[in-house]
Amino acid sequence: MVKTAWLTDIHLDAVTSPQRLAFYETLAQAETDVFFISGDIANSMLVEPCLVDLAQAVQRPVYFVLGNHDYYGSSIAKVREKMADIRQQSAWLTYLSQTGPQKLTEQTALVGHDGWGDARLGNYETSGVLLNDYRLIEELSYLDFDTRRERLNAL
Repeated sequence: MVKTAWLTDIHLDAVTSPQRLAFYETLAQAETDVFFISGDIANSMLVEPCLVDLAQAVQRPVYFVLGNHDYYGSSIAKVREKMADIRQQSAWLTYLSQTGPQKLTEQTALVGHDGWGDARLGNYETSGVLLNDYRLIEELSYLDFDTRRERLNAL
């Protein structure tokens, strides 16, 4: 049996470097075989170094996908391009959105996909909420309402 730990919305850019290191040490001591991270790891400037540092600390497989916050300050295309090469920095890291299903056991495989609100459900048409996504992610920034909805649906 594979023991797993699931981490989500860890927002490592919201804590200090010593706090991140303490978090990595806690994870390194966990009795788990593999880690799953389901997005919102850090902003675009820190997501890659945070993942590499985390993998170095735990020395076990880390499977991850990205969330909307991981693109903040850059573009979806640029961040995904950086993630495409992340295995060259650490053999422990697997970006599920670019690798396809990963076999965990004879009966279990892991699949993943990056995600955020795509304007298909909820109340996009009448909502007065303007997410930071619409300012901080290049592909979504400062678009008119209809163009933004089309772009979200396409993503």
